[in-house]
Amino acid sequence: ETLLPLIHVDPQAAVEPATAVVAGFTPRFDAHLSARMRAKLGLAEARQHDDLLVSHLHGLMQQGRADFTLVFRHLTDAIGPEAIEPGADLAALRAQFQEPSALDPWLADWRARLAAEPMETAARRAAMQRVSPLFIPRNPRVEAALIAASERGDLAPFQRLLAAIQRPYEAQAGNEELTLPPRDDERVLATFCGT
Repeated sequence: ETLLPLIHVDPQAAVEPATAVVAGFTPRFDAHLSARMRAKLGLAEARQHDDLLVSHLHGLMQQGRADFTLVFRHLTDAIGPEAIEPGADLAALRAQFQEPSALDPWLADWRARLAAEPMETAARRAAMQRVSPLFIPRNPRVEAALIAASERGDLAPFQRLLAAIQRPYEAQAGNEELTLPPRDDERVLATFCGT
């Protein structure tokens, strides 16, 4: 509505072309989101049931209170032949879920989908890591940096967080706790657009 006067002097005449643009948004958004989710799952080609694979994982993550960022990052360690063998170490991925065994059927479906699209493990892992950050500016870390700076004049927490998120896809020794999701007592319930 705010843009209507910029499209045409008569707001009523601007409605039709503006509506056409807005109507095209959802399919374009969905296509880009699907492509992004496929990349996070290590899939280069679109296949019929990929969106179901993604939505099933999202449901498991919501049900299991799993951290979005860390689930996708730890999936990068679950793709090789070593991950398909019984007893493979998936501890970091499983630790994200309250009920880790609920993930097993999804992992089997995902691995079957990966097998339908052969790719060298190292190349797939690298591609997934390029779109699955390890470091993000989590609200509790941002809040702690703001409090340290504003109340104590201490910019060190801010500088440390900034340095970590400037290289979000690289493992960084000494910054492991910056990857962790907030504990219940660390949840920031109010944020501001300027943050």
